[in-house]
Amino acid sequence: MENENQLNLTAIQEKMKFLGFNNSSLAEQLGVTREIVSKWVTGKKNPRPRHMLELAKTLSLKFEEIIIPDLPEPIIAFRKRGRSKTTKDHVERAKQMGESLKSLLPYLPFDISKKPAVLLNPKNEFNYIKRIVKKLREDLNLSDIDVFQYEKIIELFKNYHAVLIPVLWGVKDYHENAIHIYLPDSMTTWIYLNLEVEKHDFKFWMAHELGHVLATDLIGDEGEDFADSFAAELLFPSEVAEHSYKKITQNKTESSKISYIKNIAKKYEISPYTVYSQVNLYAKTNGLQNLELKAIHGAAKNFNKSFPKISEIIFNNQTPDVSAYIYKSEKLLQTSFFKSLKKFILSEEVNFTYLKDILKISIPVAKEIYDELKNGSE
Repeated sequence: MENENQLNLTAIQEKMKFLGFNNSSLAEQLGVTREIVSKWVTGKKNPRPRHMLELAKTLSLKFEEIIIPDLPEPIIAFRKRGRSKTTKDHVERAKQMGESLKSLLPYLPFDISKKPAVLLNPKNEFNYIKRIVKKLREDLNLSDIDVFQYEKIIELFKNYHAVLIPVLWGVKDYHENAIHIYLPDSMTTWIYLNLEVEKHDFKFWMAHELGHVLATDLIGDEGEDFADSFAAELLFPSEVAEHSYKKITQNKTESSKISYIKNIAKKYEISPYTVYSQVNLYAKTNGLQNLELKAIHGAAKNFNKSFPKISEIIFNNQTPDVSAYIYKSEKLLQTSFFKSLKKFILSEEVNFTYLKDILKISIPVAKEIYDELKNGSE
């Protein structure tokens, strides 16, 4: 937009109708083209400040009546790996994506006029996280020892106005394995999930993103730390960590301890390092001796490679065409994203470049997805 102030399109359109203006007659009055006015009144372009004042005067509206207050900007979180750093460019690109996603709000299947039931005054504190996870498991009729399947996490997203966006971005060593965009004005969350990651990693990221969704008040490093702690507790509760600590310490050698940890990790479909971290958190909290396993990082890395990628599971180790990508990822994630996007495309004057911008994909791929959504069957 050329101007930060956003036009109050409803007020302008109603006043045009009341005064008998159409796009052509208003354009003539203001000394601009009909195409320019059309872009103004459909929200595709903002007038320059001079034209903004002339528009208000012509429609007999006060300046403050033709604009709406600046809305809070999108809040961004990245699911990162290793020592990756978030740059200003990363954040700005994601914010632009968030602004573009606002166009889909009228086409979502849930009522965005109602506030989702998120946590009140969340905090990254062990006993607090333990308590809310226990309550969440109880609500889902899961015991402390039950394996938390990622399908359960998907079900929960729907309750919190979270929209899952499946993407095929290839292997990402740094950013963009998952991008979390929260729009405060609508209290909706948009989560980009890269399907080209191992199953156990995908599951942890889903749990991590659920932590963000529940704790919208926590942002930055505090929000990341909360989401990581929440995910670890959700997938491997403290009660299980306590039992595991006792069993692990009964083993005499480091290799036997790591072998036991790997068996637990396999059962819960999580990384051995998550087990290791949770067990040591239990030890620290209860004044016990930490496990010191030097080979755990290498063992976890090799263990993790044994899991197939989510994309391989969904698409049977084949490169999917656009139709299969949409249908099968919809089926896996139970997401409303593609249906909302289809409704938007059919209702508004939008082309494939919109998809290129919000999905961060190439022009040819954007064209394929656009054509499938516009012309394909339901």
